[in-house]
Amino acid sequence: MSISNTPRLRPSLKLCTAILAFSAIQTASAFDCSIQPVYIDIHAREVHGTEVFQIGAFIGVGSPAQNQSLSPSLRQNQTSVASIDFCKNSKLANCSISTHGNFDESASSSWSQEENYKSLDKTTPIGNSTFGTEVFHLYTHYFESNPAWETNVNSTLEVADSGNNNPGIVGLGQNSTLLQSLADSKIIAGRTLSYYGGSNTPRAGGSINGSISWGGYDAGRFVEPTHQYNMDLSNADFLPLTVTDIRIASSDGATNVSLLDSAKFPNLGKGNHSFTGRLSTDQFPLSLPYQITQNFIKTLSAVPSDYTDGSLRISKPFNGSMTFTLSDGFQVTLPHDVLYNVSGISPVADRKQDDNSPFYLTLPFLAQVYLMMDYEASVFHLATAVQDNNIDYNKYVMPTTFCPHSTPKMYKVPSKSDFKKNGLIGALIGGTIAGIALTTLSVFIIMLCRQQRHINRKEKEERILARRLKTLQTVGFEPMEEVKENDRERTPLVRKVKFWA
Repeated sequence: MSISNTPRLRPSLKLCTAILAFSAIQTASAFDCSIQPVYIDIHAREVHGTEVFQIGAFIGVGSPAQNQSLSPSLRQNQTSVASIDFCKNSKLANCSISTHGNFDESASSSWSQEENYKSLDKTTPIGNSTFGTEVFHLYTHYFESNPAWETNVNSTLEVADSGNNNPGIVGLGQNSTLLQSLADSKIIAGRTLSYYGGSNTPRAGGSINGSISWGGYDAGRFVEPTHQYNMDLSNADFLPLTVTDIRIASSDGATNVSLLDSAKFPNLGKGNHSFTGRLSTDQFPLSLPYQITQNFIKTLSAVPSDYTDGSLRISKPFNGSMTFTLSDGFQVTLPHDVLYNVSGISPVADRKQDDNSPFYLTLPFLAQVYLMMDYEASVFHLATAVQDNNIDYNKYVMPTTFCPHSTPKMYKVPSKSDFKKNGLIGALIGGTIAGIALTTLSVFIIMLCRQQRHINRKEKEERILARRLKTLQTVGFEPMEEVKENDRERTPLVRKVKFWA
């Protein structure tokens, strides 16, 4: 009886391997990754209900469309708008120009109210609301001088009737209703989404538009490497990062301080001072631990301001940066124009010692990174954002499908040939050299042909002379004298030959 030496899997391993293989095939086949993403930008535009331009994502609701400019929220799941009566029941400052648009249900033929709908947001800053199904118009608008085109989808809409906070929000939370509707309708490949905050807000003071790529990412908006982190689905703020260091450095090198250095700041005490900060778009200033905030105040001579969001003011001019180091070594730097602008308002909020609220990495942080979220795999990716629209790989928007369970890849400029690198000068030099070579070859061929014709003519004459001499030999003639050596030039075809009868 022979025994096979071929290794065999134990039955349990066979079963596990089969299950994993089947799961991988099922995962790959569940998504159509040939579907292109839906790209919308974030910038200021005129909205329904007011002629004042407001910054937000370009989305219309209703039939005909009532255009909104909605603020992205990483916490909120519902997409919400203000009703036409919202400001009558609100204490929101400058309400009529701060709601990012409003919505008139009676003017839409596609509005269908849902009386028993339960919101997916456990906590919300919005007061009384009405829910219903409505047509969403997602506008793709690459150039401000050109018209936009739209992608339409039916989804749930929350219409806010009261509240003291901005109700114009597009929900990007872990259970985003709009993202789910796009995926269910096969308009995008799966529940993936990418967000860039941009720098075109009044506080940021820049000019780069933000964007949302539903089912994809903008491959020209970030540089590799990308860094992957796990979502925390038990928390509404589901995008946690571990911060291991925050360093303040001046451009002249005079200041280079870690705000988490217990030797420099004894108030920190002993031990590990890293903390978990959660990504948030719901406020502008960063919310840091109390002791670290105190170290920031001490380092930059910061004082409270009159801003309602609690932003600190830096009392002395400072030309430097603020760099966050995450647990995997990824560093995110806030440049000097973000840390200290002409108003002196910093991107850091004041904090009370007894404040137990979460720590947040907010819009100033998100303006420096590109955020790519894979809701199917419960992971998210961060990469350094490209903030210069004039470099080769970022001159154009490059929407790319974000297939679930994959890692986004940046756009890489194809390598240029020598001709493209050297341009017209290279073409002229190459053409000149080629022309000279061709001319030389032509002259050589002509000379070779002439020489060959000369040789052929000589051989032909020799054959004729040989036949004549043979005839003379046959009849008995003998030459009177021998051809002399010095006669060659005058009789080149006659050889030195002795004839006899």
